[in-house]
Amino acid sequence: MTFLEDWFEEVWNKGREEAIDEMALPDAKTYGLAHPDGTAVNAREAFKVFHKQFCSTFSDIRVDVKHTLSEGDYTMARCVVTGVHTGDGLGIPATKREVSFTGMCLVRLHDGKLAEAWNNFDLDSVYRQLQ
Repeated sequence: MTFLEDWFEEVWNKGREEAIDEMALPDAKTYGLAHPDGTAVNAREAFKVFHKQFCSTFSDIRVDVKHTLSEGDYTMARCVVTGVHTGDGLGIPATKREVSFTGMCLVRLHDGKLAEAWNNFDLDSVYRQLQ
């Protein structure tokens, strides 16, 4: 398994917030994610807040990794994310609707831990599915 397959399994599929500290460097940087208020998720601690908000908004989160590529310290994954909108964390009252969206993530590792992550997830489609 690649680092990202392990990351998505532990952090998202199992919901282990502690895996963030185990798998990411304290000064890890993230790009391409935002909190519901629009502020950037740009560091490990900010990612932990994002993770908690996302998990409180969507239950039954599942990230299925479809493809991975690795070269040197870089690993990329294309995945499909599913969940059920059971919380109000997006500023939209819970709809109980299932959502599904695609995304890609590229990470740079340092000493086997996440040092940087670039994310591109189709969150616009999530909002469309909740309307």
